[in-house]
Amino acid sequence: MSTALIAGLLAGYGIAMPVGGVATYLVALTARTSLRTGACAALGIATADGLYALVAAVGGTSLTRLIAPLMTPLRWASVLVLLALAARGAAVAIRQYRDPGTAVGGTGTPLGPARAYAALLGLTLLNPATRSASPRSSSAAGPPRR
Repeated sequence: MSTALIAGLLAGYGIAMPVGGVATYLVALTARTSLRTGACAALGIATADGLYALVAAVGGTSLTRLIAPLMTPLRWASVLVLLALAARGAAVAIRQYRDPGTAVGGTGTPLGPARAYAALLGLTLLNPATRSASPRSSSAAGPPRR
């Protein structure tokens, strides 16, 4: 039991500790808006991680066989969504660079707590690093002992 617990803790820290794109966005969002909005966004990230953990715990390896055929389309969907987000971000940045007057006031409405929750939930669910790390974390402890 203690070996499985330690392996699970190490796998959890291995996933949670590195600062990636989503965590960086969370910090920037909180700095631009408010603590309440940042907390709701962080709750969105935690919800996505919890959903992946729930799927891993309930489904385990039996669900892996069912999901395996869907992994390629899910990867491509993630690629398309992330490329669309990058293109939109680049277009806004170029527009603000060319017209410095728009950079001062910002072009969009700031995210409220509910939108921040939904946005970061979606980003975390689509993040390839989260998806690829979750199956590893569920198998880090090895098969259950009886």
